[in-house]
Parts: sequence; structure tokens; C-alpha cells
Amino acid sequence: LIRCACIAIQGGVRDVEIIILLILHDTVEDTKHHKTPFTVKDVTRAFGTHMGSRISRLTKHDHSPRGILTYWKILHECKDHRTILAKVVDRIDNIETLQHIQSADRRERKLRETRLHFRRFIQWLRSDALIRNFQNEDARIQEIRVINNLHNRLKKALLVHRVHL
Repeated sequence: LIRCACIAIQGGVRDVEIIILLILHDTVEDTKHHKTPFTVKDVTRAFGTHMGSRISRLTKHDHSPRGILTYWKILHECKDHRTILAKVVDRIDNIETLQHIQSADRRERKLRETRLHFRRFIQWLRSDALIRNFQNEDARIQEIRVINNLHNRLKKALLVHRVHL
């Protein structure tokens, strides 16, 4: 449940909102098949509309081909650096634990999606860090360092599967 939060912290993330976002997203994902799942609606009730919207963007609701296309479109149109950074961290966790997925098709789909979408997410995060307002230049440098750390970890995880980003 806290693997993603640990990956983020190891990558240098110090933004508590991102850590909470990752824990809530994992909670929603990991309890969806439980008798009493913790849903996006529960997040919205407990943490507010803003956090509920972020969790909703991170979570695939419809696994049909059309639903998956809509999901990626929404993420690519998202202009919230916390949500995109959380998605990158979540994907690192997915790739690092890929061997636990039984279905070869599902493993291949995760790798395909990663190649297709995550280079652009990393590029967007870097561009956003260059134009977004920060308290000071050290904070901007730290943000870019975090993005680079996470990018390197994702590339390393993909190389285990002989995939280049």
C-alpha cells in the first residue's frame, strides 16, 4: 500500500500532497475488489473535491478499449504537475513489480503504454518545472532533480524487460 509513497520519497519527493495522493490512489486501487472498497467518492468525501478529482484522473474506471483511450487522453490533457508526477511514480511501481502479473498480455500492455506515454509525461514535467513559479531557485532545482531521479528509475526498471524509454 505504501510502495509508491516510498518510491516517491526515495526519488526526492518532499511534497506531502503528492505522498498523500499516492497513498490514496493505492488504497482505491488495492481495495476495489474488497467487500467494502475505498472509492473515489470516499476520497472526495474525506479529502475534498480537489483530491477526489486527482484520484479520479489517476484511476482507470473503464477497461474497455474506448475507456482506456479516454483515460490516457484525460491524463495527457491534465496540467497538474502533482497528478502527472504521481502517475510516473505509480508506473515505476507497476514496472518494478511486473513479474507478479500473471497475464503476459497485461504485462506487454503495461510496457507498451509506458513506451507510448511516459516519455511525454517526463518531458512535460521538465517543461512545467522551468516555467512554474517556485519559492526560490533551489526549489526549482530540487524539482528537476526529482524528475530526473524518477526518470532514471523508470528507465532502469524498463531495461530489466529490455525496453527503452
